[in-house]
Amino acid sequence: MLEQQSTRAQEHKCISAQGHKVEEHKSTSAQGTRAEDRGQRTGERGQRTEVRGEGREVREWKFLFNSLPPSLYSLYAILSSLTSHLSPLCTIRYLLFALLISYFIPLTSRSIYAWEIVDIPTTEPVDAYTYRLGFRLYSDGGVMTRTTFGVFRNINIGFAWDLKNLIGVKNIEMIPPSVHLKILIYEGSKHLPSFAIGYDGQGYYWNKDEQGYREKEKGVFVVLSREVFTPNLELTAGANVNDFRKSTVHGFAGISYMIEKLSFLIEYDNLRDEKFHRLNGGIRFAVIPELNFEFVGRNMAKSENAERVLKVNYIGRF
Repeated sequence: MLEQQSTRAQEHKCISAQGHKVEEHKSTSAQGTRAEDRGQRTGERGQRTEVRGEGREVREWKFLFNSLPPSLYSLYAILSSLTSHLSPLCTIRYLLFALLISYFIPLTSRSIYAWEIVDIPTTEPVDAYTYRLGFRLYSDGGVMTRTTFGVFRNINIGFAWDLKNLIGVKNIEMIPPSVHLKILIYEGSKHLPSFAIGYDGQGYYWNKDEQGYREKEKGVFVVLSREVFTPNLELTAGANVNDFRKSTVHGFAGISYMIEKLSFLIEYDNLRDEKFHRLNGGIRFAVIPELNFEFVGRNMAKSENAERVLKVNYIGRF
């Protein structure tokens, strides 16, 4: 009798233990199912968040574009129409637009004291009672001298003289001197770029037979310069006319970035005629504040016309 009762008790314990295991297995399965459901819901929420994020970015970009003042928006549309047919120069359109959109970025407008980038002018003038003397050593032993005087505050006038074959064994060819002028109209503010106008009669690659330059002078130009996005990063853009009989307007744009004594230069010149547009770049090293050297590459996108140039610039007072 006692043995039968003991046997039933053991069977009851086994059944209870098996029941507990089944319940634990069911509980674990249920927890796993709930975790999977939570994971799926989290993934769906992540996808919805990404979609909303993309939509928000688009809306913010459209809002920023549409919030431009009408004058800036019109100028951007004009610049876009001028360069829309030049597919290799699409980035220039965005550089020009960056100059316009920098209206909203509160940085100082003048920080890099360079009269030009490589070939294109900036708005920066030579200070009053100061002169800038530049030497340009180019192919075939040519040396071009450019002297600029700060006769009044924000007004510069000077001349350039090109001597072809000065270095070497060929006969020296003296090219008629040219004059240049720059007037800084507006010095800029935290939100607006500086603005200058001027005239530059100096071209490049003198053709003796035609008595003119293969790369035409700037002529009359207007230029905007602005420090954008980060200190010492300066964006310059402008337009020029060198033939008033045809009334053809050309554009130019460039960037310079200064790190202590070293500046990196890049520019696109002659924006309109795709056959003659020029990509120039180089570095500028300031030995002392008054003296710097430039190592420049011109026409870098066209190997047959590429050229290495050394420039030396000195600034003094009188």
